[in-house]
Parts: sequence; structure tokens; C-alpha cells
Amino acid sequence: MDDAWRRGSMERYRLVPAGEGVQGRHPGEVPVAVKVLVGEDLTKHVRVKLTSTPVGVPQGGGHKHERCEHVAYIVSGQARIFLDDDPPLLLRSGDTLYISSGVFHDVVPAGDAPLVTLMVDVPPED
Repeated sequence: MDDAWRRGSMERYRLVPAGEGVQGRHPGEVPVAVKVLVGEDLTKHVRVKLTSTPVGVPQGGGHKHERCEHVAYIVSGQARIFLDDDPPLLLRSGDTLYISSGVFHDVVPAGDAPLVTLMVDVPPED
């Protein structure tokens, strides 16, 4: 598929075929594979990324964003999510979680399969 077919005139739309995307990074030292599907090269208002976290990643990679809000959709696997000082949440495949800006969050894979998450960041994190 060539770029002329995938991109609409004046970037009104863009198709990102399966398996494509731009390698990104995750804040901190957690070994998370990040693939940016929609990023700053297209829009300054939102970032959409697919993340994959291997089994066995310990708690301790948490952080917060002063401006960025997250919407996380669990594609596969399970996650234990720590938010501020609240008891952890257990999310499973198909669950969606909204995280407001300024909220400390730490995501730890739960279960025996890698955690795959579709993340939407508004505005894109710093």
C-alpha cells in the first residue's frame, strides 16, 4: 500500500495498516514496548498508542502527568492498576479506564500473559 492511498488529501485521514506504527517510549524505566499509531506528525491534540508490557514487571514504574489525560482500553491480558492512594483496580481484557491529569498511576501486568493496552493521551504527554 503506498502513502498516496493511505493518506487522504490534506491529511484529513490516515490509515495505519496492521503491524505499522512508530516506535515510542514509555516514561520511566519500565520495559514497555510502545507503538505510536497517531502522533504529533499528524495532530497536536491527541496521541494513540499500543503498549505491550511483559509478565513479571514489578510495581514501581508509576508516574503522573500534569496536563495529559489517559483513556486505556485493555486489548488482552490483565492489569493491576494503582491510582493515587486508592486500592488497586483489576482490569481485564475489554475493560476501559479513564485517568485524569495529575493522578499518579502505576500499571502492573496480572496473570500469565503480556498486557496489551490501547492508550489515548489528550493532549499528548510531554
